[in-house]
Amino acid sequence: MIKQLFEIMRQVFLLTETLSRQQSALKELQQEVRDLSQTVNEDIRRLQSTVERLAAEIRHQHEREESERRILKLELENRLLQMERGLPAARSEPPADGE
Repeated sequence: MIKQLFEIMRQVFLLTETLSRQQSALKELQQEVRDLSQTVNEDIRRLQSTVERLAAEIRHQHEREESERRILKLELENRLLQMERGLPAARSEPPADGE
């Protein structure tokens, strides 16, 4: 009987020790998850910021290209009108003093 009681006490002690180790490991894992979650959130914020900057750059590039197309279209229309009217082409530089 004493032997059985001793065995039960030994098992309780071992289970208590195992439970304590498991609780400690669980706390460490929980902290690791919190740290990883914070890192992931920071990475997501940086990625979101980068995507927003790239989207703005793309919009600006699109606007610049649209502006260039409008200018080229106007220049082409101007040249066509000059050709229709027989006007000389506009100079890209102002005339020199001697002209």
